[in-house]
Amino acid sequence: MRISCTLLALSVLGAASGGVSMQVGPPAFDLTLSLSETVIKAGSEARLRIVLRNTSPKELSITKANVEDEAETQYAIDVRDSRGRPVALTKYGRARLNRDPDNRFMISVVVCSLKPGETLTDVAVITKLYDLGRPGKYTIRVAREVPVELGKGRVTSNPITITVTR
Repeated sequence: MRISCTLLALSVLGAASGGVSMQVGPPAFDLTLSLSETVIKAGSEARLRIVLRNTSPKELSITKANVEDEAETQYAIDVRDSRGRPVALTKYGRARLNRDPDNRFMISVVVCSLKPGETLTDVAVITKLYDLGRPGKYTIRVAREVPVELGKGRVTSNPITITVTR
C-alpha cells in the first residue's frame, strides 16, 4: 500500500491554536507516541515519534510535516514535570511555538490521503523544544485537531514518560 501525498508551502503566524473542543462521534484517527530513548542524560537529544492512524472507515486527507523540524507545527505538544507543571520551552521552542503574530515563518507540509488503517509518522526532537536539562521524570502528550470536514474536536495521544539523568 502506498500513501498518496502532495507538498504545500504555508506561511504561518505563530503556532497551532489552543483551546479545547468536543469530539462529535468516534475519532477519525488516533495518535500513538514513542521515544527514541526513555532514559537520557541531561543535555542529550530525545526524539519523539508520533504515529497517526486512520481509524475511520473512509479515506482521510491529513497534513504531515515535510521535514523533521516542522513536526511540532502539526501537533499541540504538552510536556509536564513529575509534579504536573508545564515544562519551559527552550529558546528555539519559544521561537517556533509562541503565539506572537510577529513570529512568522514558512513551513512546508505534505497533504496525504490516508486509507482506513494506514498510518503517518512524524518526529519531533522534544529536547530542542522543551527544557529537559534537569534530572527527573517528564510526561509528554500530543494532541491534534480533527479536520473540519470530520467534525469538531481534538484527539489526544497516549502519555509517555521520559527520565532525565545527570
